[in-house]
Amino acid sequence: MSRQGRNHWLVVWSVRLYRAALVVYPPAFRREYGTPMVQVFRDACREALRALPRMG
Repeated sequence: MSRQGRNHWLVVWSVRLYRAALVVYPPAFRREYGTPMVQVFRDACREALRALPRMG
């Protein structure tokens, strides 16, 4: 699997775990802010992976 493919799945699973962790917030808060919070998290994950130095 290519680095890009591994990074894609790393982001996908990280976002799934983050979304699951949002259950600790009250339902009204999740309804209002859950989607934007997940979007910001996903963008931050992608940016962090892009910033990693290439190996090999």
